[in-house]
Amino acid sequence: MSGSKVSFDDEGPSAWKGTDMTVSMPSTREELVSCTSVMVTSYFHLDNELFFAYLDEDCVWVMPNHDICHGILEARAQFKQGWIMPRFEIYDMHFELVESVLGDTAVVMGPYRLLSASDSEQIMAMSQHLSAVWCRSGGVWRIKYLHVSAEWSETVRGEVYP
Repeated sequence: MSGSKVSFDDEGPSAWKGTDMTVSMPSTREELVSCTSVMVTSYFHLDNELFFAYLDEDCVWVMPNHDICHGILEARAQFKQGWIMPRFEIYDMHFELVESVLGDTAVVMGPYRLLSASDSEQIMAMSQHLSAVWCRSGGVWRIKYLHVSAEWSETVRGEVYP
């Protein structure tokens, strides 16, 4: 592991520069890894609109607490009370594109480590692994299936953050 921290200044899609993370939808398979990094970073930096921009309307999201959201509306409902988790910094993000012969489908997967941000009232550290199935429809790539698992099963059913 490199120990490098993913920040907004790291390499990524052209829209991922400075501190203004705006949506840059991937148009090629090669952009899927960097867009997955942007999507994960936005989630742990508590930017749910950017996070949801990458999800397909009919996505399935398997959360680390074992809950499963079927569709974007159910996923959004997880945040109806706002964010109940602290902001996290992300380290050692190592996503890779898994080659596929399925044409308009691609898988991005890999591990990352989380540490609650310095301004958080909670101190938390954990390792997680993500698998994202991207599907292209009408020339637009979106995540159809997202699975996040914690290295240690510390969460219980009903919790919505790591």
